Amino acid sequence: MAQILQSFDHKVTTNLLLKAAKTHPSVASLIQEERLRQIALQQVEVLNFDQFSESAWDAVNVRYAKLSCSHQFDAAPEAISQIVCAIESVCNRCTQHASYASKMNALEALRQIGESVFPGTEVIGREVRKRFGSGMMLAKAMEGILYKMSQGQWEKVKRAGWVKQLEEFVELAESHDTLKGLRKVVDLLRERDVKNEEESGGEGGEEGGQEGGEEDESHEEEYEDEEESEVTEDDESEDDETREAREIEELKTFLLARAIIDEKCF
Repeated sequence: MAQILQSFDHKVTTNLLLKAAKTHPSVASLIQEERLRQIALQQVEVLNFDQFSESAWDAVNVRYAKLSCSHQFDAAPEAISQIVCAIESVCNRCTQHASYASKMNALEALRQIGESVFPGTEVIGREVRKRFGSGMMLAKAMEGILYKMSQGQWEKVKRAGWVKQLEEFVELAESHDTLKGLRKVVDLLRERDVKNEEESGGEGGEEGGQEGGEEDESHEEEYEDEEESEVTEDDESEDDETREAREIEELKTFLLARAIIDEKCF
């Protein structure tokens, strides 16, 4: 049976699984369990993306550095392709359910790829900067990783000082009139800061405006009633989300325990 399934096209196998899941609840349950298992694995695994940033550096500053100017010009498309591949590989491997450490490693790898692009002074360096000089491709890649993060993970990024590190690099790149698009990433993180401050300021304003509190208190019961009705309407969906989160946490605990026992803790 395994050989038969392996001989099928991926799309055919997927359609067969979908039909089986619809017909047999036990198959659907197995698929869901496997999905939760894979999410739990991703959340405890720490991915390393150094190979991709090193590949980009090699393409611009090492591999073709000793070639003549004309040969460097001819090799530029290959170097550019290698850098594009490195950026795409980082983005594709870092999924929404990846651990915070994996997402930070992905962001740092993309920053290092940016460092590979702007210092080159040879012909190949200039040609690469013509392709990546705006920094828009790198900016979109970083934004893609950031949007895969939760609010809590955004806060950890800022506490880790990575934003300041990125900002210093962007300022250096801008002084060389390159990678200006990366300023968008810094602004995006700063904008998130401003929004958070406004929200917390709004809460402080509510506390500080107690002089007009009598009017607020008169509506307190009304708000509570509205909240209760919202909770009632969302009970089922919230229960499903809570159940899935609990199952993922249980699997993560199990996987970590097994890793420790096997002395293969990530």
